[in-house]
Amino acid sequence: MVYLANYGIVHGDLACRNVLVFRFHNSNPQENLVKLTDFGLTRASTLY
Repeated sequence: MVYLANYGIVHGDLACRNVLVFRFHNSNPQENLVKLTDFGLTRASTLY
């Protein structure tokens, strides 16, 4: 989300169903791999 915010993009439909977890490491969070999906409601914004 920080990456999107840096480019002035708002996802618009962030919900559990739009977050895919491919790798989850409880002991090493930097190894987690999470991807966002469903960018249909994405908009450019200068507010963020």
